Amino acid sequence: MKSGYIAFLCLVFVLVFMGCNQKNEPLHIEGQVTDAMSGQPIKSCVVWVQPGDTLFAVTNEEGRYTIKAHSGYKLVFRGKGYEEKVLFVTSQTMNAQLHAENYLFFEEQFSIK
Repeated sequence: MKSGYIAFLCLVFVLVFMGCNQKNEPLHIEGQVTDAMSGQPIKSCVVWVQPGDTLFAVTNEEGRYTIKAHSGYKLVFRGKGYEEKVLFVTSQTMNAQLHAENYLFFEEQFSIK
């Protein structure tokens, strides 16, 4: 009985020790930013990490970007002529579809009721 208790305590100690030594490394995230209506890539879109605003990336000609962020942080996407979009980091692939700034106005004015 005593040896089983000691083995259990050793196992708990090892698990706690291993958990304390794990580093909270940021994820290497990549994705593509596209226009929500046309599906076309959005180049020169700025992607930044919140909290903080010192880590950022800019999309290339194909709308692709790479950035590092911790799980649970937010990625903010902002392109010229598009509404800002915020997504929580949940995986290593984070694609975003942005709506044109006038999208909501257009939808309100011309929606069929």
